[in-house]
Amino acid sequence: MSPLELLQKILETSENDSKKLVTYFTVLICVTLISVIVNLMVQVYINNRVLRNDIKKMKYERKLKYIENVYSWLFYISNLMFSAQDQSIQKKISQLRTQISNNRILLGKAIFDISNEILDYYVIVISNPRSRDITKENKLFADYIKEYEQL
Repeated sequence: MSPLELLQKILETSENDSKKLVTYFTVLICVTLISVIVNLMVQVYINNRVLRNDIKKMKYERKLKYIENVYSWLFYISNLMFSAQDQSIQKKISQLRTQISNNRILLGKAIFDISNEILDYYVIVISNPRSRDITKENKLFADYIKEYEQL
């Protein structure tokens, strides 16, 4: 039964009694008001949940983007080892180490440790180029990728 039909029935049954009519209208207005308030509260609750989920998603995407950026820099430095001078590589390593330290929260403990281990390995290789071990590099990068995939 629609509210209009309900209102027509009330008017038909209580045409003679104005007190009853006022009571019915008051009840109808109160019920409508309660319905609107409940609907508003539910909408606010749903919007807050959606907003929280969006914020979590944005933080997660930012974290993934930063981790991918660090990986690309690590890989870039690995490729520079063959062609660049030691000073430029040292500078890039120190810049990346500073960047990693400043954004430690975004990386997480495992990826932070692996990144520092890779950078330490690069410093050793710069001081002694013969100590470069491709299998060790591949293992370190595989560990990095494994931790990234577990996120």
